[in-house]
Amino acid sequence: MRSALAAGRTARAGCGPDVPACSHLDIWTMFEAVVRRHPGAVAVSDSRSSLTYRELHDAAVRWADAVHPAVTDPSASRCVVTQLDNGVDHVAVTLGSWRAGAMVAALGRGEPGTALRAELTTIRPAVTVTAARQGDLQDPDGPADPVGAVLVLPAGDAEPPARGAGASPAAADLGAPASLCFTSGTSGTPKTIVHTHHSLVQLARWMSGEMRVGPGDQVAQWAAPGYDAAVVELLVALLSGATAQIPGPGTRGDPEALLDWLTDRSITWFQTVPSYMRQLMRMADARSGTLPGLATAVLAGESIPPALVGQVRRVAPGADLYNLYGPSETILATSYRIPDGHRGEVPIGAAIPGRRLHLAGGDPASGTATLAVETPFAATDARGAPWSSGDGRVDTGDLVRRHGDDLYFAGRADDQVKAAGRRTDLGGVEAVIEEAPGVRAACVLPMRDEAGLVTRLLAFVVHDADAPTASGLRARCRARLGAGLPPIQFIRRDTLPRSRGGKVDTMSLLQGRDAPAPSADTTPSVVRLDGRSLTPEQVSRVAHDDVACHVPEEVTEQLVRRRREFEDRIASGEPVYGVTTGYGEMIYMHVDPTQESSLQHNLVRSHTAGCGPLFSVPEVRAIMLARANALAKGHSGIRPELLERLVTFLDRHVTPAVPEYGSLGASGDLAPLSHVASALIGEGQVLDGDRVRPTRDVLVERGIEPAFDLRYKEGLALINGTSAMTGLSSVLLHRARTQVWHAEIIAALAIEALEGSTGAFEAAGHEIARPHPGQIASARTMRNLLHDSGAAVSHEALRQEAADSRDFSAGSVSRTEVYLQKAYSLRAVPQVVGAVRDTLANAYRTLVVELNSANDNPLVFDDEEIFHGANFHGQPIAFAMDFTGLSMTQLGVLSERRTNRLLNRSLSGLPEFLVAGDPGLNSGLAGTQYAATALVAENRTIGSASIQSVPSNGDNQDVVSMGLIAARNCRRIMDNNDYILAVEAISAAQAVDLGGTRERLGRAGMAAYEAIRAHSPFIAHDRVMTGDVEAVRDLLRSGELAAAVSGTGTELEEVAS
Repeated sequence: MRSALAAGRTARAGCGPDVPACSHLDIWTMFEAVVRRHPGAVAVSDSRSSLTYRELHDAAVRWADAVHPAVTDPSASRCVVTQLDNGVDHVAVTLGSWRAGAMVAALGRGEPGTALRAELTTIRPAVTVTAARQGDLQDPDGPADPVGAVLVLPAGDAEPPARGAGASPAAADLGAPASLCFTSGTSGTPKTIVHTHHSLVQLARWMSGEMRVGPGDQVAQWAAPGYDAAVVELLVALLSGATAQIPGPGTRGDPEALLDWLTDRSITWFQTVPSYMRQLMRMADARSGTLPGLATAVLAGESIPPALVGQVRRVAPGADLYNLYGPSETILATSYRIPDGHRGEVPIGAAIPGRRLHLAGGDPASGTATLAVETPFAATDARGAPWSSGDGRVDTGDLVRRHGDDLYFAGRADDQVKAAGRRTDLGGVEAVIEEAPGVRAACVLPMRDEAGLVTRLLAFVVHDADAPTASGLRARCRARLGAGLPPIQFIRRDTLPRSRGGKVDTMSLLQGRDAPAPSADTTPSVVRLDGRSLTPEQVSRVAHDDVACHVPEEVTEQLVRRRREFEDRIASGEPVYGVTTGYGEMIYMHVDPTQESSLQHNLVRSHTAGCGPLFSVPEVRAIMLARANALAKGHSGIRPELLERLVTFLDRHVTPAVPEYGSLGASGDLAPLSHVASALIGEGQVLDGDRVRPTRDVLVERGIEPAFDLRYKEGLALINGTSAMTGLSSVLLHRARTQVWHAEIIAALAIEALEGSTGAFEAAGHEIARPHPGQIASARTMRNLLHDSGAAVSHEALRQEAADSRDFSAGSVSRTEVYLQKAYSLRAVPQVVGAVRDTLANAYRTLVVELNSANDNPLVFDDEEIFHGANFHGQPIAFAMDFTGLSMTQLGVLSERRTNRLLNRSLSGLPEFLVAGDPGLNSGLAGTQYAATALVAENRTIGSASIQSVPSNGDNQDVVSMGLIAARNCRRIMDNNDYILAVEAISAAQAVDLGGTRERLGRAGMAAYEAIRAHSPFIAHDRVMTGDVEAVRDLLRSGELAAAVSGTGTELEEVAS
């Protein structure tokens, strides 16, 4: 066994090895010192109340008096059990118990369950503080074993119950137990972990000093009671003069609500587990939100996915980011401050003061060793038995890997599986699954036989509708980790249940393991319509898949309240546009409010005037969803019944027939949305399979009441908005994401066919020299696609070949056949496609804002003047989609130029037009290129719609956006691009065959080649090519090419998110 010593500071006598100098004081004495320095500062705050340090001190003293008689009884244990929600009261009880000399076991409300009752029976606590009645602690099978005296928490602002008066603080004993926690409760029988005052004070003081926590800081006390993290978070705040901020029970587990809470409470210090932080960051990205006030983010309890570091940096750009590691038995063992610019795997760092690390049992094949921690602060169990061995070391059961001066977590020694003759930890399998497009979270558990050998893995997966199927995920794991993996059974979950400590609750997962496995027809989770969280991905899911929509109760309550206020204002005689007036230019015509229904119905009927081809079913569903979420924002003044009817149409697949032509993009998309509104009132037509039928007939068949009466403003609220352009654009953006991947995949195959260089994709040239985000992502994708290719050539090999071929014997110039650089169409893929990626990211941000906006007129706000404005104007979407169309046009240009290079023998060195037989007698792919060239020219003729304003409506609508035209133009460009890319794909596959590079393709290239060849076989002699082009175009349109490549384990960097 070898030792890795901590680089700690010199200890004071009696503190143990490498412990920073600290006062030999217990928690209560340390807390009193802070109270004297900052009596009026806020010490703790929850969702209901706050206490200053002096107020918290006084409340704790009263609780100490209440529990003192019980905990000082010689016949009882000195343990106080709390069964309370986390909050101000719980903190006061905890501090009071410490003042009385007791150990605190925090269980949270509603416990103990049967698993913990045996431990409590052994401990026999002196007193239990609960918000429930004593009868609530009874076991359902009979009376519970004694749990000590019961103190019931007073309601409201009542004083704590008194049990004695003026009890002095217990004599300070640093070695006395302070906190009892339970661990392993999610994976087996709970075990008790007891930490002393000394261990908790030492760690809290080190953390607050290292992370510069002090007065004025807002420390999130996120972890639930009963976990060591909760105690540490509390003490980091209270022993440094900061404020402990405690989220409500319904907030801490809801990423969206917690994100708002972190912002509202100006949190400066936040600790959580990486898997939960990833949910927060995804929510922040979807909302384009940031946490500018967060100074320190601490991740602990799980391995950190490398991508999470960049996500945190984007959302909290000024925060110090820490990775903390350590088992509960030592609380913590190591710390690593992640520097700015860090990329790749995150080390667990070096030993914190008071800990020494020891590595044993090294595995030369994997480079891993088992980690043990030596510390005088090792915990005991509730019976006083140490968790450390005789030499003072705690065996963590974790494997670590050394690289240079850093240690990296390499998994659990008891949860590893063999993969291709090497050991792979389950976290690695989870990482591979979570990298798949559409997968949001995964948890992998081993299933063992009677001998303890792993026979199969259970993979619980939370995924979107467009995620790979079970077979696709299985293939991905085998491709990345080798064929030596045990069989994997995939089980779908809507969410991964978590313990109160934030980790995945594996027992709950296993108890429900009969849930359906992921498949092509798996029903995804419900999409929430709240006016603030809808994303283009969700729009695409609802548009294309059988995804239900849900209106939260708080949205309905807000609609009811605002509608009531709105009607009161109308009843008072207040004139409001479109409610008591005519529309558009006829605003000067005032209408009697008794005509409310006729006014709204006439508006819908008169504007149901679109013409031309109909939008497809998915496109109309996207339009309807966008309108529903805009109404859910709560400022349109509608009744909740109208929103419910729109959601019913979505859920029951009643799809209005909506013509494509007729929108000016201001006042919104009046014509197309009027066709939607017409169907909602039982008029107009709907799509039913391949037929267009009267709405009333379809509603009767499906058991939906045909008639629906519109009231004040509801017709206007339905049609006066940007939802047609926004819904269509959301679907197109989701599709553009796949088209970008296809462009990169086919470009990589063309490079392999031409034996091109990979030097242009090296990281330094992009990540350091020119760090546009899209360029970096595209270069990384190209590296991933080509990394194991035997056909593509590194720049180092080219450079060597060029040097070897030079011959200056005949003069100062030597002609060679070696080109150190290829043409731009091969070399500038990251620069061009990366710019497309950045354009799509900008469009994505615009769409997220618009999807979650109230974009009709007028708008209603609480206790404010009714807003008469122009949020219906679609200029932001028009600009975004015009720019998207321009970028996608250039994507097609780049593809067609590579096709030309593949077909031109002077540029490729391959037969003319990739003719396999006799050139001249056969024309090869010459005719096929014409279609791609013509479509590039056609794309270039599609002009910008956003500047084509034409006045209308008696010059009331004198500046309009034409945003829906911009979106339709973009759709046309993307349709053409599918054909342009199909021609390049066929050409690249043919070039691979004729150039003899097939056997040297990388795994991504081989997957792409085989997928293309399955739809377009080798062209031995001239044949009609229309069928090939259409077949490969269908391959691209379905997304199957990207899925085939992704299934090999090749990572395609995310686009527009």
